Formats: sequence, C-alpha cells, structure tokens
Amino acid sequence: MNSEDVVRAMAPPERLVDSHTGDDLSLDELRARLLAHRVIYVGEQHDSARSHAMEYLIMRLLVSRDSATAVGMEMFQQPFQ
Repeated sequence: MNSEDVVRAMAPPERLVDSHTGDDLSLDELRARLLAHRVIYVGEQHDSARSHAMEYLIMRLLVSRDSATAVGMEMFQQPFQ
C-alpha cells in the first residue's frame, strides 16, 4: 500500500471542533464554513498522516460542491503548482 492509499483509507476524524467556541462541528457544517470563503489556508505537520488525511478530507468537501476548486501548495515552486 502506498502513502496515498494510507491517507485515503483513514477514517474521518472522530470529532471536529470549532477552535474559537469549542463547539463540535458536523462535516456539513465544516463544508458550509469552508465554502463561505474564497481562500482557505490549511496548516499541517509535514510528517503526519493524520494531517494529510484532514487535508484530503477538506479537499474532498470543497470539490464535492465545486469541481473547479484550485489547490496551491507551498512546497512546490510556483511554475509547477
């Protein structure tokens, strides 16, 4: 199994929490909040499969509503993004 398969196979997080209020969020609430913004920045720990799984979940939520979603990554030089 390659690293992409590992990330895709990970279960979604057991709990999503609004860091400002401490309230739990459903996936639908998270999607609605994400879609309310034009630009979204996602921080992560480079060597964490859990971070990568959450990034993958966020991208899936966004693409499920708009397949024209663009993703930029800081680790690639601009001409290759």
